Amino acid sequence: MLEADAQTMLNDLRWHWEDAYRIDCRDGVWKAVPLTDPFAAITADSSTELRTKIRYDYAERHYSRNDHEGSRTLSTASQCVARQSQPVEPGVQRVRWR
Repeated sequence: MLEADAQTMLNDLRWHWEDAYRIDCRDGVWKAVPLTDPFAAITADSSTELRTKIRYDYAERHYSRNDHEGSRTLSTASQCVARQSQPVEPGVQRVRWR
């Protein structure tokens, strides 16, 4: 059972992201699994860290597509990488279930 603050944060994350991720917190590990890729797991030590990683992952998944005119566009995260030597918050750990 989660403490009241953690349960509130879990409910908030689920409310905002339930259409795109399955979110849970067990044994102090915050976890989000994209509904479109059930083999990918995003983990974090806190709800704040998980929210940041979800935002990064969502931007990578949804904004890296080509625009309607067919020209190439960089995702928000890719633009960040282009300006810096490494991404600000990669945050996605791919887990393959067997």
